[in-house]
Amino acid sequence: MRQIYVFSAVLLAAAALNAQRKEPFVGPAIPVQPREAPPGVAARLARPAPFSLGSLNVSENAVLTTRGRIPRIGVHRSLPAISQLGGKWETLADGTALWRLTIQSPGATGLRIQFGDFAVGAGKVWIYSGPDVSQAQGPFTKRGTFENGEFWSGTTWGDTAVVEYRPADSKDRSVPFQIRALSHRVTARPGATALGATTWVDPAASCNLDVTCYSDWSSAAQMVSEINFQTEEDGQQFEAACTASLVATRDNNLKPYLLTAGHCIHNEPDARTIETYWTYQTSQCSGPAPLLSDSITSQVGGDYLLSGALETGDYSLVLLKNVPSGVLYSGWDPAEIAVGTNVVGIHHPEASYKRILFGHRSDDYDVQIGSDQLPSDLYYIVTLDAGIAQPGSSGSPIFTAPGVIVGTLTWGPDLDGAELCAAGSFDIGYGRFSVAYPNFMNWLEDLPYSEVLSANSNVTFTGLNGVIAGGPQQTVNLTTQATNPVTFGIRSDANWIKVSAPASTVSASQPTPLTITINPSMLNQAGTYAGTVTILSGAAPPQFINVNATIKMDISNVVASASPNPVQQGSDGYWSYTVQLKESAGVSTQLTRMRIDGRDYTSDIASWFGSTQLPAGGTLQAPLKANVFAVPDNQIFEIWGVDNASGKNWYRSLTVSLIGK
Repeated sequence: MRQIYVFSAVLLAAAALNAQRKEPFVGPAIPVQPREAPPGVAARLARPAPFSLGSLNVSENAVLTTRGRIPRIGVHRSLPAISQLGGKWETLADGTALWRLTIQSPGATGLRIQFGDFAVGAGKVWIYSGPDVSQAQGPFTKRGTFENGEFWSGTTWGDTAVVEYRPADSKDRSVPFQIRALSHRVTARPGATALGATTWVDPAASCNLDVTCYSDWSSAAQMVSEINFQTEEDGQQFEAACTASLVATRDNNLKPYLLTAGHCIHNEPDARTIETYWTYQTSQCSGPAPLLSDSITSQVGGDYLLSGALETGDYSLVLLKNVPSGVLYSGWDPAEIAVGTNVVGIHHPEASYKRILFGHRSDDYDVQIGSDQLPSDLYYIVTLDAGIAQPGSSGSPIFTAPGVIVGTLTWGPDLDGAELCAAGSFDIGYGRFSVAYPNFMNWLEDLPYSEVLSANSNVTFTGLNGVIAGGPQQTVNLTTQATNPVTFGIRSDANWIKVSAPASTVSASQPTPLTITINPSMLNQAGTYAGTVTILSGAAPPQFINVNATIKMDISNVVASASPNPVQQGSDGYWSYTVQLKESAGVSTQLTRMRIDGRDYTSDIASWFGSTQLPAGGTLQAPLKANVFAVPDNQIFEIWGVDNASGKNWYRSLTVSLIGK
């Protein structure tokens, strides 16, 4: 069995249809809209002193160094609520009020900000790192990018970002949003440092080919972008990189559909964080490495339409917000290509600047990636003749002619850059466009459609201590103006939301009820939770129902544990272990009493645990040593407390087992 790693592809198991090849398309020039400068920049205000998160800790670095299916270029860092207390209100000479907060994450080459509970109305929010207005993110208004109060900003470069808010009413000094987290980017770029490096080293292997050196493919290069996005794998949250391409519709309707791999983008939350870098390439053949920050981009985020897993073809289609001038729409060919056909791939290896490879289709064979079986009839095996591909090339297109896509990249050899360069010719795997096309046909052929709409675009739940007021279910009606029944699909994009409907069709005379159910057991901390329900109907733009759950807690949930448990006797004759108290409901509480085997140790709580106060969502630990006369022995801990806000009392017990050597 070949050792392989996943790249990124785009396709699903289905028979190729007898559709005609679609040629590339050059869209009209789009006027560049002037950016509104942040008032603090225009007024040349000094940057406020930063709230610093400190250097990455061991666990954060571990997220970045974990090898996964896609390259990790950044790690999520939560911001404590106290950080926003560092924001300062200022008044400009014209009476304009500004709230500004500087956030620093030392060592980052770029930062992205995650907002929650965003509701600024006619106010405006910007994020920037310096005086260059072209690099500022925003202004963000109303309920944010997706009108649900939850979104990620684009990247500001460097390790420091200023968040600036100008309210519509200068007399209003409240801050109507939360800064929940940031993405700390670590991939180096020319002119920047990362992970202690003093000079930039290209992460891509030296035997990659510069796309700018091949003028016949310059137009196709304008159809390909590097995409960066926020995602999660095995409980770890991070920023990742893949490659994608802009695809045209049959009638060139200018809808910006983005094609990439299913293992890159496979849900709505990730799609809403996409950043697209269209011109990240050298200005001349083998010229100086470009700056990613100089690349033109689409507006951050997109709407996830459809994807397929590895075993069904590894494909994904996203509807972007827009595309800038200079980006070209690729064509596509749903027909199978013959063995021996020459193909060309354009890609971003290791999140580096744009490269090109040349190969030909070889005989098919099955491939195993972890527990996933990749059937030979869903993928093209391409033997490389020149150039290579690496992680980050995932989702990149292959062309049979400049701008005509026939597949997208999924896998390649599990080798590092030096090994790849020394390997000579080898195979890589592309998902077949002929397999994906039947699933994308509604959108790419721009077939007629009737919209299916929700009578209510916002559904709100409230709860206290896990009990949802009015129950965990609500029903909304789905409607359409079409006389004949319209088929629709529904999905939830959060694991705590379930959706169901008694029918999969709706008509003007027969609305269909949609039931939305939330699982309160998964909302076990105080706060506001946001998710979406997506409605799809043919080629219609996706419709969304924003689901919000506001959960309040006045009862803490303290979990007592010991590590290790059981405890073996050490070489010093003692039993050493740590008792931990963790609060998981988001309610602060106070430790008031403690006994061990019936003996009172209340006076030792502060010295053993460092405090008698257990913060909301916090942890207290007490490293202890026991000395007993006989084993095995069980030590019984009893701990009492009282919640700070409600005054409610609680009690926990813990058994620690002591055993011999």
